[in-house]
Amino acid sequence: MTSTVLVDIRDEVTCPICLELLTEPLSIDCGHSFCQVCIIGNSNNSVFGQGGRSSCPVCRTSYQPGNLRPNRHLAAIVKRLREVALCPGKQLEVIFCALHGEKLQLFCKEDGK
Repeated sequence: MTSTVLVDIRDEVTCPICLELLTEPLSIDCGHSFCQVCIIGNSNNSVFGQGGRSSCPVCRTSYQPGNLRPNRHLAAIVKRLREVALCPGKQLEVIFCALHGEKLQLFCKEDGK
């Protein structure tokens, strides 16, 4: 169950251009988010017309490249997913009590830390 949730979350924070976890995510006017490098590259390759607008690679809605906004919430989620991925032997189930469903309070018995 938990691994399914992690896959779903990972899908939500995957860049639609490079298909990797978002790096320095930026959101555009339509609400879609991309890696900074990916969307800037897209903007440079697809600027059209006198207005200097580009189109979203997902929904084709036009956006102003100057309106790119950092998405700190997605960046924080990606950071946590990467931390979980660094510990492949540890599953999220391990940190929750199987009986009560509460987060386990783990510490060293000797020094209490």
